Amino acid sequence: MKKFIIILIILVSASFGQNTGVPGKDYFPYMSFWDFAVYPKHVRQEHNCSSQAYVDSMLLKSFYYPLLVDLGLTNIVSDFGFINSYPSLNSTYGNIKFLDMDFGWDGNGDGPFDPGRYVKATGNSPDKFGHQIGGDWDMTWNPDNKNYGFGTTTMSSRWAMEPTKQPTGSPQLIGDDDEEIVPPSNGLSQVRYAERGNHATGGTMFYGNIEAGHFPHSDTTYQLSFFIRGDANELEKEVDPHAVVLSIYVIAGDALYQRPYNSNMSIEEPNLMEGIESNFLTTPYQVRAEQLMDSAGTYRWITTPAFKVPGDTNIAYYAVWTGEATIYCDRMIMFNEFYDRMFNPTQKNNPVAPPNFSAQITTKYQNAGSALHSMYVDEPPLLATEAFSHINDLVWSTLAGSTTAMELNGAVGPHAEWGMRFDQQYGKSVLDNSYRRKYLLYNVYPFRQEVDTTQSDVQTALEELVNYRFIGDDATEHSYQYLGLRPAIRGAKKFDTQLNNDIPLIYILQVHAEHMVYNSGGQFSIVPNATSMRRAPTRDEIFVQGNMALAYGAKGFMFYMLPTWNAEPEPNKTVWNTFGIFDEFQNPYLGTDGEGLVQIPCNAQVPNYRYNATKALIEDTRKIENKILGLNWLDAISWHSAEDYTIDWVSEVYTQYPGTFFPPDENKYVEIGYFNELNPPAGKIVDAKYIYLVNRRCNDQEPDLDDLTTDNSDRNISFRLNMDTTFRNYTVSDLKTDSVYYTTNDGWVTIFLKAGHGTLIKIEPTVQTGGTLVANETIRSGSNTVDTTLVVPQNVKLTVNAGANLTFMKSGKLLILDGQLEVKGSPTNKVEFNFFAKNWSAGNGIFAYRTPLKISNAIIKNASCGIYSHISPGDTIDGVSTENTHTGISLYYSYNYGSDNTVIRNSSFEDSQLWGLLWLVQDQ
Repeated sequence: MKKFIIILIILVSASFGQNTGVPGKDYFPYMSFWDFAVYPKHVRQEHNCSSQAYVDSMLLKSFYYPLLVDLGLTNIVSDFGFINSYPSLNSTYGNIKFLDMDFGWDGNGDGPFDPGRYVKATGNSPDKFGHQIGGDWDMTWNPDNKNYGFGTTTMSSRWAMEPTKQPTGSPQLIGDDDEEIVPPSNGLSQVRYAERGNHATGGTMFYGNIEAGHFPHSDTTYQLSFFIRGDANELEKEVDPHAVVLSIYVIAGDALYQRPYNSNMSIEEPNLMEGIESNFLTTPYQVRAEQLMDSAGTYRWITTPAFKVPGDTNIAYYAVWTGEATIYCDRMIMFNEFYDRMFNPTQKNNPVAPPNFSAQITTKYQNAGSALHSMYVDEPPLLATEAFSHINDLVWSTLAGSTTAMELNGAVGPHAEWGMRFDQQYGKSVLDNSYRRKYLLYNVYPFRQEVDTTQSDVQTALEELVNYRFIGDDATEHSYQYLGLRPAIRGAKKFDTQLNNDIPLIYILQVHAEHMVYNSGGQFSIVPNATSMRRAPTRDEIFVQGNMALAYGAKGFMFYMLPTWNAEPEPNKTVWNTFGIFDEFQNPYLGTDGEGLVQIPCNAQVPNYRYNATKALIEDTRKIENKILGLNWLDAISWHSAEDYTIDWVSEVYTQYPGTFFPPDENKYVEIGYFNELNPPAGKIVDAKYIYLVNRRCNDQEPDLDDLTTDNSDRNISFRLNMDTTFRNYTVSDLKTDSVYYTTNDGWVTIFLKAGHGTLIKIEPTVQTGGTLVANETIRSGSNTVDTTLVVPQNVKLTVNAGANLTFMKSGKLLILDGQLEVKGSPTNKVEFNFFAKNWSAGNGIFAYRTPLKISNAIIKNASCGIYSHISPGDTIDGVSTENTHTGISLYYSYNYGSDNTVIRNSSFEDSQLWGLLWLVQDQ
C-alpha cells in the first residue's frame, strides 16, 4: 500500500508539471493571450517590419519563449501550426502547452478550414429563440424562465416593437395585435396583423432592431426571415398573385443600448467586404402574394435576400404594408450563411449540407505534437452558441484520445449573467445534452483610459470588476443584468448548488493598455475621448485583479496581453493600438503622448514593469494553487459596503496603517471570499473553513516607473471570527506565509497585506489542528482527529467528556504545560486516546508538566508513553487502560516528593513493550 501511494504521488506531480488535464481542475493554469508568433497572421506594421523580417528576427530570439517560461506560464494562445512548423522552438518553451487560435483563423484564408469557418455560424433558432413580434413590448429579461429577451408567445422581443425605437424613415405604424394558434405551438400566440379594409395602407406593420453584438462578422452574408401567413380566402379568390403585399426594409439602426463593456477581438474582425456596396438591403425586399398562396392560410418563412453588415453597427428592419392582402406575422429570425447550412432554419428543400468536419479536423491536427492542449476561438457571439457546441462535439470526439482536456474553448467575453445562462442552455452537446465547455474563461478589464490612479477611481473600477450593471434599461436590478466576477462564478457554478456540474472559472487579467492613437505630422498622441480604451494597470492593480478573482472562486488566470501589438497611423488618422508586458527596447509605452505609442516589432523587445508584476503574482499564487483547486466557492463580501450577507464567519473587519497609531480607516477596502473543501477529510467534527482575504487598497500614489516599491496602501487587516460554538478555540492559518494564529471562536486576528495583495486563510478548531489553546475547551462525545500536538498552557483547562475519541496524527501528543486536563469518561462510555503510531524518539502520548491530572475511564493506545507526569502535585488516574505502548504510565517525581497525593486505581497495562508503570520518586 505504501508503495502504491508513493507511485501515485509521483504520477500526480508529473501530471501537474506537464500541465495536462483540464485547466482549473487538474492544475492551476497561468495562460497568456497571445504570444509573439501570431504577428504573421495579424500584420499591423508591414511598412515598418514585414512578416518575413519579423519571423527571421523572432527565430533568432526563440520568440522570447525562455522569458515566457521564466514568467511561469502553463498555456499560451498561439498559432500552433506555425509554432509546430519550427522544430527548433521545441526546446525553448519547456512544459508550456498551446491553445490553438489558428483553428478559427484558418477558416479565413485561402482553401478555408471549414470547422473554423463554421464557428461563425450565427443565428436564431426559429423554435427556441426567434424574435417574437406580436404582443405588448417586453422590456424584462427573465433567464430563470428561459426568457433571454427574445420575447414570449404573448410578449414582443425586447428588440421588436419597442415604442421609441421605430426605425428612422419608416412610415407611421399601423396594424394591431391578435391572438391565434401558430404552429408548431398548439397554444395561442400573439401575432401582429394588418387587415384589408380595416387598416390604412402604406404604414409600418412591424419593425425591430438587432444589436450589433449578435452578428459581429463582416465577412459573411446574413438574412432575415419572417414567419408570415396571409388570409386563405383572399389569396385564393381576390388577390393578384403578383401583387406586392409587404415591402421589407433592412437598414442601419440606431443604438439600442450601450455597447459591450469591453471586448478582446470584436473590433479586430477583418472587414473582407470593404468597398463593396452590399451592406444591408439597398432596395426593399418585396413580398408578393404568390409567395403565400401555396397551402394558403398557413405560416411559412419569408426570407430576405442575403446582405452584409459593417462591423459595430446595429440593424433596423421594418415592413411596409401595401394593403393588397391581410397579413399576419408572428416572429422573425436572423442567420448567416454558415448557420443556414448547418441548421436549415427555414426548412428549405434540398439544403446544402455542411462539409465533413471530422475529416478536416483529423487532417489538420494528425501530426500535432504533445504541446497542443486544445483549440481556441475567442469571444464567439451568443448566437453562435449552437454552432460552437456542435463543432466542439466534433473536436472532442475526433481528438479526445490525445488528451482528456481536448476541446474547443475560448474567452466568452464580458457577458452579463443572462448571456452565460443563454450560453449554457443552448450550448449543450448533442452527444449527451450536457454543457460542453470544460472551463469558463471570462474577462472584464476595469482600468479604463479615463480611470485615474486615485483610491476613489480604483475602488470604483474594482466595483465594476465585481458586479457591473451592464443592462441598464430595466427598472429592476436583477442579477442577470450584471457582468463581473460575481456573475462569472455563478455562471461557472451553473447557477445552482450542485457541485458535480461546476466548471472552473479562469479569469483574464488586464495587464495591457489600449488606445486610439492619432498621427499629427509624425507626432503620436492618445485620443482622450475614445470609448472602451484602457490605461496600463500599475503593479498593485495587477495584483488586486488576481487576488479579487481568487476571492470570487477563480481557479486559473489568463493574462491579456503579452506582446505590444500596434501600427503607425497614417497622417491625420487614428489606429487602435495595444500595449502588453513587453516593449520595444528604448521605446517603452509610458501612457503619455509621444511615448512608445508606436513600436516596431522587428526591434528587440524587453519585459516591462507589468511583466515583472505578472511574474510576481504567479509566484505568489503558486504558494496556494493546489489548495485552491480543492475548494468550493460559497460567497464573497465587499466590506466597505457590506450590510446584509449570507455567510457570517467574520463579524467585523477594520484596516489600519501598519506600524503607526493612526486610527482605523473609515473605508474598509477589504474583500473576503468564503470557501469550504470539495472533499473534506474524514474524522473532523467541524469541517475546516477557508476565507480569501484581499487588501483592495492600491495606488494612493502612482508608482515611479524607476522605483516600483509598494506605495502607502499596505495595511494591517483585523477581522473578528464568528465561528461555531461547538469548540471555543480556533486556529487561523495563513497558507501563503505559513503563519499560525490561535484565537477563540469570537476572537480577533490581524494579518498584514501589501497593497493589492491577498492570502488564503484556513480556520479550524484547535483541537483538530493541534496547537495551543488560548481559552478553556470542552471536547464532547464523538470522533476527532488532531493533526499534531495539542498544547494546554497555564490558566487553560481542557475537559474531555465521555464518549470522545481523539486520534493524534504525525507523532502528535497531548501536552499539558501548567494547564489542566480533566478526562470524564464513564465505565460504559469511555474516552479513547489513539496516538496512531507510537514514536520512541518523539515521545507521543499524554505528557503533563507541573499539573495534577484527572483522568477517569479512558483507553490510551499506540503511544510511546500513555501518561507521562512530570513533578505533579498529585494525579488521579482511575479506570485507565493502556494498550500497545512502550510505557503505560511514567511518573517522574510526581508523587509530590513523598506526599501521598497520586492515586492510580482500577487501571491496567496491556502489551507494554518496556514497563506498565514506571515510577521515579525521591522517596521510594
